[in-house]
Amino acid sequence: MGGSLKFEEIKNAESKHLDYQNIKYFIETGTYHGDTCINISDYYTKVWTIEIAENLYHDSKKRAQDEGKMNIEFMLGDSVKLLSQIPLIDQAVFFI
Repeated sequence: MGGSLKFEEIKNAESKHLDYQNIKYFIETGTYHGDTCINISDYYTKVWTIEIAENLYHDSKKRAQDEGKMNIEFMLGDSVKLLSQIPLIDQAVFFI
């Protein structure tokens, strides 16, 4: 549990790499309190976030629902096991 990436850090990475600028999908491993996925969801068509701690999963999922963030899919469990369930193998994805 390292904390949240700042929105500016993600957008800065995008601006430095032209290939990142048209990506529509975002995958995050380690939801924590949901700051990153909730803030970034306005800029991506679909966001997936995986959290292994059940309390953080439930809290961040409820927060996103309360804020009307409907394009985020929350997954509970181990990223190593769950990443293969995200159906974007042939798509460009911003992955953190």
